[in-house]
Amino acid sequence: MPFFICESMRYKKNQIKDIFINYKSNSNFVGKAKLIDFIEEGLSFYDDNEEKKDVPTMYSSEKWLVEFVESNHYPKGFRRQFDIRKVLTKSKNPESITRFTKYKSKFDNEEE
Repeated sequence: MPFFICESMRYKKNQIKDIFINYKSNSNFVGKAKLIDFIEEGLSFYDDNEEKKDVPTMYSSEKWLVEFVESNHYPKGFRRQFDIRKVLTKSKNPESITRFTKYKSKFDNEEE
């Protein structure tokens, strides 16, 4: 079962966000872009490149059609789809982290 996030936690249309080529580690900055159309929710993940911290951080992403407002790579007004990372939760409590992930213990076509 896919990861689920309630709609109120989504980024909002017309927000200006930093865009990165590698959204999981927020590296290789491309520019700033306005969010035009929400496409889909991404899966939850941990950033493997972060130093081990006392408080683990769980991330997700959203795929948006964006329009660049400032960039050294794309002209102003250029539109393209990008994944944008977002923080889901930071917590020492594993239960608060697992509530953001949903999974099935058995697939529909799997026998016990």
